[in-house]
Amino acid sequence: MMRSSLTVLAILLAAAASAQPAKGPKIEPADFKDPGKVAYKFTKGQVETWVSETTTNTKTAVSLAGQEMNIAAKGTIRQLSTLKALDDSVPTKVEFVTDHVKMNMSVDAGMFAADITVDDKKVKATSGDQVLVDSEAGVSNPMIEQFVEGVQHLGKKAIVLITPEGRNGDKVEGDAEAVKHIKALPDQTLLPVFWKQLEGLKVGDTWETESEMRSMQQMELLKPIKIKTTYKVLGGAKVDGVQCVEIEFRSAIKATNLEGTTKQAGQEMKMKIGSMAWDMVGKAYYDPAKNRPIYAVTKGSVEIEAAMEIPNAGETDVKVVVDLNATVTHNAPWK
Repeated sequence: MMRSSLTVLAILLAAAASAQPAKGPKIEPADFKDPGKVAYKFTKGQVETWVSETTTNTKTAVSLAGQEMNIAAKGTIRQLSTLKALDDSVPTKVEFVTDHVKMNMSVDAGMFAADITVDDKKVKATSGDQVLVDSEAGVSNPMIEQFVEGVQHLGKKAIVLITPEGRNGDKVEGDAEAVKHIKALPDQTLLPVFWKQLEGLKVGDTWETESEMRSMQQMELLKPIKIKTTYKVLGGAKVDGVQCVEIEFRSAIKATNLEGTTKQAGQEMKMKIGSMAWDMVGKAYYDPAKNRPIYAVTKGSVEIEAAMEIPNAGETDVKVVVDLNATVTHNAPWK
């Protein structure tokens, strides 16, 4: 039972692993041009898409009743999302849908290894010759249920208010799965940059915004954590020949003594998070002609030390370290 519990935990913690970014656009230095007042605007009926791609490398150390396990997880995730403006008001009501997702993940926990693939709502997980999950063949396994649940929002619509600064409004409506997905976004935005009532930009300009993280992957926090993000205008750049403003950003969290919950095999587990550190840095390229960041790249790390109560097994100590790289591309084709 002890080894089985650690195996369940290995798959649960592997849910943090994601994707291999595709080759990025050509970015070249260019003269800086002040775009004037910056604020997001939408026209009723306007449709825009984003392709997000992430690569992560997750290492987890688990200690349960004197047994130790080290888990390595690597994988890829790629998503296509669509935004449609429903009115011309400010803030603007938009419809948001995640259209497609693809993921490949490998988990190595020593005596246990698994490969997991997701292609939209097709989910398959294997361990050697054993099929753990095959959504098309009707093979299920409670240990892998978070991956099946994780695609339930595909094609479901959420209605969100977006402010001129780029922040999501508190009220989110629509299909329950899509609403949950939107509310779980760590930075409370669908866009790579928050503005802050800026009448114009010049090289060296800085500003700071604050948002909240309420959940991360399969972990729900009992109280939200504050995220502070700083922005700095670096200058001008051309992205595949398009004149842009190059903006550097950094977001950070350092928190201790948190509480949360996670769900595995249909059971809710309580978590005591001794410490969480989150450090992300990146660049966004804002195209004034489209009034959108057309490309953004982020890299960073997340470290969590926690204790978790596993049903019928007892309390386990967990340390998770995730290194990640991510990109977001505006109006990119889905391949």
